[in-house]
Amino acid sequence: MKRSLSGLLILCSALFSAVPVFGGCPTPLSCPANITKANDANQCGSVTNFNLPLGCGGGATVTATPASGSFFPVGTTQVTLTDSAGSPSCNFTITINDTQPPAITCPSDVFLLTPVPTAVNFAAPQSSDNCPGIATVCTPASGSTFPIGSTLDSCTTTDASNNTGTCTFDVELENPADLAVIKNDTPDPVEAGANLTYTINVINNGPADAQNVSLDDVIPANTTFVSFNAASAGWTTTSPAVGGTAPPINAFKTSVANGETATFTLVVKVDNGVPDGTVITNTATITGESPGDDDTGNNSSTTTTSVGLPQITIDDVTVTEPASGTVDACFTVSLSKPSDQTVTVQAAAVDGTAVSNADFLSDSGGINFPAGETSETICVTVNSDLLDESDENFFVNLSNPTNATIGDDQGVGTILDVNAPPVVNNNNIEGSGCLLAKGANGTMVYPFLSLGLAVGILAVRRRSSHLHK
Repeated sequence: MKRSLSGLLILCSALFSAVPVFGGCPTPLSCPANITKANDANQCGSVTNFNLPLGCGGGATVTATPASGSFFPVGTTQVTLTDSAGSPSCNFTITINDTQPPAITCPSDVFLLTPVPTAVNFAAPQSSDNCPGIATVCTPASGSTFPIGSTLDSCTTTDASNNTGTCTFDVELENPADLAVIKNDTPDPVEAGANLTYTINVINNGPADAQNVSLDDVIPANTTFVSFNAASAGWTTTSPAVGGTAPPINAFKTSVANGETATFTLVVKVDNGVPDGTVITNTATITGESPGDDDTGNNSSTTTTSVGLPQITIDDVTVTEPASGTVDACFTVSLSKPSDQTVTVQAAAVDGTAVSNADFLSDSGGINFPAGETSETICVTVNSDLLDESDENFFVNLSNPTNATIGDDQGVGTILDVNAPPVVNNNNIEGSGCLLAKGANGTMVYPFLSLGLAVGILAVRRRSSHLHK
């Protein structure tokens, strides 16, 4: 059959007019399906690849914005495809979900010794996440009051995608057992070659019982062991042989109750020949395994003991002779160091150039130094007179000490005379053959031989009180 050319043209025109033409291409670009995926590890997003469709006619270049292989953040991102032929663009989405929980590290367990529930502050947990925006909460919170015993504290970190990380730690409050030790020594000072005794007192102030309690001591230098005794039951003791120095002293008990006390006596002998002035130092220590001790400042006690008895000395005193009445010449009697024993010494006021019971009152007696005291005062009564004479002196002598030695056994008392020489009037008084003598403190009549021979002056002296403190 013959068809005319015009008819073919009309048919082709009809066919082409039935197919839409977009920028020269019959169809728009075809986008891939929407993509949903999880974040890359430790990243707040993901590197994502996708396939591009063919461009118009199979040869046009297709461009994606953002490009395949880009980093897409957590959330939804729209991707647009275009080609070089000007075909209509298409869009699809890439959604990145954050599925990674935050990391969280709790603080170390908290241990506190306290007899009552107590507010406890602890360090904040260390938290991190692949995406910003995390919040951390601990239950109970720092600063809360925790009860006695163990409490599990839980901390949770939540990120913006509601992923959570959790950690836990213990807050433990425990009643303490306050162990204390007090140590005393006697005698102090001690003589070389003599025994030195330590009394050691232990107490558990509680409120909890103490477990596996150990009392430890070391034989001090310049001494040897004599004995160690526990006055309280239930203690196992270890000590050196008599005359030895090792092993160390130890007393052990498996449990010491709240309020329980114990007393121990340790005796050592000071080595012969230890020089005076040597200080012997000894320390006792008390410890327990559990529970803890909230006051370690009283877990040890140290004593120091001087070797050699203290020395007694007395000072010198100067007084001015009174014009009337009496005055006290007071001497200070001293110990070179304190003693834990009563120290005694005898004192006596005796003549020098001054005459007892005329210039001063002679007396004697004992001086006592109570334990710990190092100074005492004794006074000698000095009488007045009107005579012009030289300065005079008397002595206070020390003797017979106990628990001490004498370093200076004599105090010198000096009496300063302040009377002026008498003024002599040669006029006779009523033919008596006497002369007037006028003293510094008034006119007195003294008998002189009329022949001019000096015979002497009658001194009027007063007696007063005794040697006293």
